[in-house]
Amino acid sequence: MAKANFFMVELLETAISREIPYEGLKDKIVEVIDNNATKYNDFWVIELSKENELHYVADIFEYKTNYLFMRISKQKPSGGFIYRDYETNEPESLLNGVNETKKGIEIYTYALLDYGTGILSIVNQQGAPNHRVINYLFSKYDVNYSMNFVPIANKKGIERIYLAQEPCISQIEVEVPVPDAETLEKLFHWKGKNVLDMQGKKLKAVMKVSSVERKVITDDEDETKRIIDSMKSCLTEYTKARIRAKAKSIKTQDYNFFDDNFAYEVHVPRYTLLDGEKHYYSADELVSVYRQGLFEAYEESKDILKAITNR
Repeated sequence: MAKANFFMVELLETAISREIPYEGLKDKIVEVIDNNATKYNDFWVIELSKENELHYVADIFEYKTNYLFMRISKQKPSGGFIYRDYETNEPESLLNGVNETKKGIEIYTYALLDYGTGILSIVNQQGAPNHRVINYLFSKYDVNYSMNFVPIANKKGIERIYLAQEPCISQIEVEVPVPDAETLEKLFHWKGKNVLDMQGKKLKAVMKVSSVERKVITDDEDETKRIIDSMKSCLTEYTKARIRAKAKSIKTQDYNFFDDNFAYEVHVPRYTLLDGEKHYYSADELVSVYRQGLFEAYEESKDILKAITNR
């Protein structure tokens, strides 16, 4: 699983730091890409690097519709990677003797911007470029404008559920301190040796409460508020805590009490099974996998995101 984080994008007139309507994002971004990107088959490539630094490059797969969908790459020094032949286990250098300015190895992530709401979704990928690199579209090619990215606060999502009409909770999940040996023995009927063996490993204990037959735990506003208030008051006793909830005009969504920013888990499979064997997706194949995952994450969260941002 990967995480998608969401940002409210503000469009600024750089010289006077004046915010202008986000609805203008599409025209400005389309103009930059039209004038500066290179077309390769069915996508466009635009250089985002600043002078005298390793490369940042964006591959644009969609930008003239209602969305900007892109892969943002960051060059990594090739000396940090090796190529290995697994039949012989012999290692080799990658791009040995090739100047880093000519060819390189890149790590990447994907981003989706809905022009209609000005909300950006980006996969949280360790080591890959973050959302700020997208502003290089303007800082490199049109300094008259810039983008400001405002993280969408997770607590505002919980507040929306708390104050919403007809809220209900369908699942509660908390991570609690691991029980002592005596409790583990009683719960799982383990023998003493099993308990000692398990305690030597890194363990976590998760308690999950859900309703039966796809019903809800609460369907009353006061009851829902009491549960949320109780969980907030006990956060020092939990390692993790989240609820799955919905309300009138708000789809079912997970709310994590420990996340500062609103996030959604994205299912990004790395392989598929062909004749019982793992077939790992190529970088080209992963484009459609990430596209589907990001669109699903955004569509599932869109109503609450619009409510939080008033867009």
